[in-house]
Amino acid sequence: MKLKRLFSIFCAFICAIAFCFSLTGCPNKKGGTITLEVYSQLANYQGMQIGMMAAVLKDKFNVELNIIKDEEGIYETRMERGFLGDIVVWGSNGKEYKQAIKNGMLFDWESEDLVKNYGKYIYENLQPALEANREINGNGKIYGIGHNVAPSAEEHENTSYTWDIRWDLYNQLGRPEVKDLDDLYNLLVEMKNICPTDENGNPTYAFSLWPDWDGSMVMYVKAFATAYYGYDEHGIGLYDPETGEFYDALAENGPYITSLKFFNKLYRAGLVDPNSSSQTYEDMSQKLAAGGIFMSIFDYAGSMGYNSDDHIAQNKMMLPLVPKDARIMAYGMSVYGGNRIWTIGAHTRYPELCMEIINWLYTPEGTMYNLYGAQGLIWDYDENNNLYFTPFGKTCNNDPNTSLNGKTWTSPWTGKTYELGGSFNDGRLQINNTTWTKDAINPDSNGETFNSATWKSEQEPPKCDTEAAWRKWSGCLSTVEYLNTKCNYAVMPGINYSESVRDDELELIWNTVTTKLKEGTWSILKYAKNDNEFNYLVNELRNNLKKLGYDRCVEWSRQEAQVKWQLQQELANK
Repeated sequence: MKLKRLFSIFCAFICAIAFCFSLTGCPNKKGGTITLEVYSQLANYQGMQIGMMAAVLKDKFNVELNIIKDEEGIYETRMERGFLGDIVVWGSNGKEYKQAIKNGMLFDWESEDLVKNYGKYIYENLQPALEANREINGNGKIYGIGHNVAPSAEEHENTSYTWDIRWDLYNQLGRPEVKDLDDLYNLLVEMKNICPTDENGNPTYAFSLWPDWDGSMVMYVKAFATAYYGYDEHGIGLYDPETGEFYDALAENGPYITSLKFFNKLYRAGLVDPNSSSQTYEDMSQKLAAGGIFMSIFDYAGSMGYNSDDHIAQNKMMLPLVPKDARIMAYGMSVYGGNRIWTIGAHTRYPELCMEIINWLYTPEGTMYNLYGAQGLIWDYDENNNLYFTPFGKTCNNDPNTSLNGKTWTSPWTGKTYELGGSFNDGRLQINNTTWTKDAINPDSNGETFNSATWKSEQEPPKCDTEAAWRKWSGCLSTVEYLNTKCNYAVMPGINYSESVRDDELELIWNTVTTKLKEGTWSILKYAKNDNEFNYLVNELRNNLKKLGYDRCVEWSRQEAQVKWQLQQELANK
């Protein structure tokens, strides 16, 4: 009897432990700190999350995050190990994502009512996005949720193709008209003439590129075509969302080749950083912060990295200058979310905790922390629920490299105070994926969007004479107003599209062709000595790729473009 009683007590004890570990918050909030592995195909950083968001996550969930970025062979290695991560973030909802589902590597969000019980905000507010995920998976199950979810599809997001340029130098040159790429080339030549070196005495360049984000094509060349022509990346080429027409990457006089020719022309004039094909995004960012780059088509690689308090005090700023002939790309808001998927690894020990974290990131509060960092330290609400940056937060927003050493943050949840370190950029959530679309209205605010550029508090007098000159020239108070009212743009509607999985033979051909395409693109950009040689090298690359199966890749992309166009027609007729 005594043994029986001891056995019963032991069983009850084990059951109590099991029950405790089944409850979100029980193991992590009352027990020791848990380290979660986050495999993110979008991350630019690898290692433990540090700084500001490390403190936030420790306080709210008692977790630490170990970020694993996607480098060559990482996906295959983790698949072979049978563990992708506790939280898994996908760069697209295509082949690798679907392969992970097929191999049982992702957690079913409806298993034991996981999302219903531990993802309540998502479950109660974002059902269309969950159902969109179920639809693309093909097996009736939900494994995740897409990025950039919006409450409606009636509007488009503000574009990140801002065409930032050194406006202090443009002013100095008398603000010549920039109608097309020829005018832009001439302007950049003149900028180099009046500003040959940066703040460290190193050569300046019109553009400094990086290969880290190259996919099926060279990212910056492809993105320049998107920014100038309004064609979206699609397969091994670009897609016109207004006509459904597809242009393969090597189409004669097509958008990709035209963009490549522009960069080759700049390179020959010494206006493209010669380290572009080998440096990292971080290398480029350091050159940008030192004034070594005149232009970027992206705000995050332009004004956001250059417009520091010190530069503004010197009357130096990067501000938008969109060529008059350009048709920039904007993306339609989508209730379905985008193709960068938040998921949970099938073999995690902490599915409830992972779900709680993802759910929080989709709340208005979590979205703000993800976008801007810690409330109270960086941003807050005023008495009317309007959003604003704190004085220190404004400095961080102007210069993401601002140090947080010596700064503290007091938790609004526990009242604990944490000492911070590193830079503001270091302390941001390094998973590098979004949840709500930035241009959606923040339900916790007084009708303001998550986008700080639109906050009432940010509509203030010009920061310096250069910004005042830009406002007078553009007739606008903000970048958002200028891009939305003064520029041509094409909108890629928010459709529930997921590319088809290529069979093994085509996938092998695809990988070979796209690798050679990227190598050939960089080679032509750097080594074509004149237009005739450029045309010769493009034709040679085209012939070589055709022998490797380029036409099959193009045909697959063209068929997928037809699927995308059909989905657009169905959306328009709803």
